Amino acid sequence: MITLNLFELRKSRGITQSYLAEVIGVSFQTISKWETGMAVPDVKYVIALAKFFGVTTDQILGLQPIKNDYFSRRTETAEYWKDKLHYIHNSRFELWNLDYMEFLVRKVWKIEQKVDVLDLGCGNGYLAGLIMPFLTEGSTYTGIDISEVMIQEAKSIYADAKFPVKFLCKDAYDHQETEQYDMVICQAFLRELSKPKEALKNMVDSLKTGGLIVCIEVDRELDNAGTYIEGMDYASMLMTEIQRKYWTTELEKKDRDYAVGIRLPFLLKDLGIRDIEVRMQDKVKFADPRNEDEYNRLQAAYVQEKGWKEDNTEGDRIAVEVLTNRGLTREEAEQLTQNWGQMKEKIMKEKKAFLKTTGFLITFGRKR
Repeated sequence: MITLNLFELRKSRGITQSYLAEVIGVSFQTISKWETGMAVPDVKYVIALAKFFGVTTDQILGLQPIKNDYFSRRTETAEYWKDKLHYIHNSRFELWNLDYMEFLVRKVWKIEQKVDVLDLGCGNGYLAGLIMPFLTEGSTYTGIDISEVMIQEAKSIYADAKFPVKFLCKDAYDHQETEQYDMVICQAFLRELSKPKEALKNMVDSLKTGGLIVCIEVDRELDNAGTYIEGMDYASMLMTEIQRKYWTTELEKKDRDYAVGIRLPFLLKDLGIRDIEVRMQDKVKFADPRNEDEYNRLQAAYVQEKGWKEDNTEGDRIAVEVLTNRGLTREEAEQLTQNWGQMKEKIMKEKKAFLKTTGFLITFGRKR
């Protein structure tokens, strides 16, 4: 007698018999009979079920065990970032208002003497070009990243830099600098780590006494809330409750911390940092289709940042599998990907106006 793994699969994904029946093209009574062993599906339905659940036909038929182990995308590894240069370019596109960085350097942090800067998780060195022009002549910059691809790109970008700069390929966890720095900084870095506090401790250890630590990190709740597209209902577009499920699953699995940006003041306090302050990054991008050139520029950057394509069927299928692996029901995962598809439609085809903030919190303090 064949014992199907159908019930186990359906329950693990939070799918009702009625929903599965509608997708497969049978009655819910038929699904019930398959699960109780009163009937066996035809081959075409076994294949359809295997495709729907992303398993083999042998797993559907109970000939192989079902594996529902959590898988990490391993965003803290060099392997993950080797083909992400386009993402780095576009996700940092117009990320800052330069006058605000100048304001921070000169009015908030009051950096008047030359300083040695260490940038951990530097990527292609974006922060070097952002902050170094506002520092006193003689200041130096050192960037560290695990990705050789990013480091080589950074070296190419800053080959003719007007300030002393060097880039090193190192793991943030293994980073133990004998040299200490006046300023240690990171941006969109701790969010990608499974052990952010460990990397943060290395940052603190790299600081001179009295040195300044600056962490510019995203909070996903704020980032999510900071998106609006003309013609879409704001509340239904965000789908925050559903997204929170996969964010928290990643946190529980010690994969990534979706709220590291908002936790940073407390993490730095625990590491002995004093005079801690927090500011919001002030950049807000508004894309107005009436300004065609500007709109096309912002639209292209946003589309590439999201990884959207005209035909994203395969991408949607992968997204559904990733989301169900992170605790969403099949219905929730499909609802979320459909929502993302609607956002893509509004921006790519209908060219609707849209607004985007980053959710970045700038947390800083001094080592005493």
